[in-house]
Amino acid sequence: MSLARQECKELSLGLELATIYGIFKVTECIAMGRCCEVYQGEQSSTKKCIALKVFRRCQDYGGALQRELSFLQKLSTPDAPVVDHLGEMRWEGRDILLQEMLTCTLRDIFLSIEGSSCSAWLVITLANDVLRGLAHIHDNGIVHADLKPMNLMWDAKTSMFKIIDFGLSFRTTEQYTHAIQSKGYQAPECMRWNSFSVAQRFKAVETPGPPADIWSAGCIIIEVSPRRRPGADELLGDPWLKQYHQPLFTDTVLLPTTVIRILNAEDPGIADSGITKDTIECRILNLCKKYGETRGHHFETALGHFYVCYQEPSEAEAAQQALTKCLLNERMLIVTFYSFSSWTKRDFY
Repeated sequence: MSLARQECKELSLGLELATIYGIFKVTECIAMGRCCEVYQGEQSSTKKCIALKVFRRCQDYGGALQRELSFLQKLSTPDAPVVDHLGEMRWEGRDILLQEMLTCTLRDIFLSIEGSSCSAWLVITLANDVLRGLAHIHDNGIVHADLKPMNLMWDAKTSMFKIIDFGLSFRTTEQYTHAIQSKGYQAPECMRWNSFSVAQRFKAVETPGPPADIWSAGCIIIEVSPRRRPGADELLGDPWLKQYHQPLFTDTVLLPTTVIRILNAEDPGIADSGITKDTIECRILNLCKKYGETRGHHFETALGHFYVCYQEPSEAEAAQQALTKCLLNERMLIVTFYSFSSWTKRDFY
C-alpha cells in the first residue's frame, strides 16, 4: 500500500462510525492500495487509535476480503509478530477490517535514515521478528506471498516488527490461481509462476510455497543462497541472530516504545548542590506524569539515567518530544525511547 492522503475517498475525515466495538472518529487517511484504503480511527471513549482497512464499494473484492479475514482470524495472537485483528464490520456498502494501529513501515524507516547503514541491533531485531512471524504463518499452512518493507510495521507497544497485509496470501493445500509477490522481492519460482498465470497455465508449473517467503525475507534482511533456503525455524537458530547488540542512539530516537530514558537525569554536581536523589527523582517523575499515566519508573543512579514506562506509546512520544526541550537544573534534558523488552528484563544501560 502507498501513502496517498489526498486520494483516499471511501471515508471522510471527521466521520464517526458507530460499531459494536465502540464509536470511532476517522482522523486521518494513512494509505491507499489497489482494492482498499486505510484510515486511522480514534475511539471516542478511550481516545485509543485503531487502523480501519476499508474495501472499496462497487467492486468485486468479496472473495479477497473473506480470504484475508480468514487468515487474520487464524493468525492473530498476542505473541506472534503478526498484525492483531480486532474485528470486522460493514458501513454503507463498505467492508471494513479493524486492526491494531502500528507506528510506521520498514519503508518509512529506510526513508528516514536516508540511505545510511542500519545498525546491527536494528537488522537483528528485524530478522528475528520477520522469521518468527513467518514461522508462525508457515506452521499454520499459509504463504504470505507479499513480504516487502511496506508490509512490515513497527509496533511501539511490543517493540517488534509485525507482518501485515494478507491480501495475496494462500493456503499451501489449495490450488492458487493468482500472481503473487511484488517486484524486487519475487523469488525466481514466483516470477515463473506469474508469467504462467498470465496465460492461465497454472498446471504447467508448481505452485510456490513457504520458501518464496524466505526469499523475500532474504531480500529485505540479508543475501540468501538460492541453492539452500532453510526454514524460518532453522534461521532463527543461526548464531549471527544470537549476538547481543544494544541499539544505537539513533535507534532509540527513531523507534518509539512505551518507555522513555532520560540520559542526563542526574547532575555530577548534585552532592555539592545539596539536591538529594529523592528530590531529583520526584521532580523528573512529576514532569513525566504531565504526559500520561505511568506504569513504573527506575532511577539508575550509577549511570545518571531515569526510565519511565507509560501505558500508551502516544504518551511516551509526547513526553519524549516535550522533555527533550526541557531544562532541569540548568541542563537541557536528553531523552530517548527505550526497549520494552530491556525494561521488562530490568536490563538498564
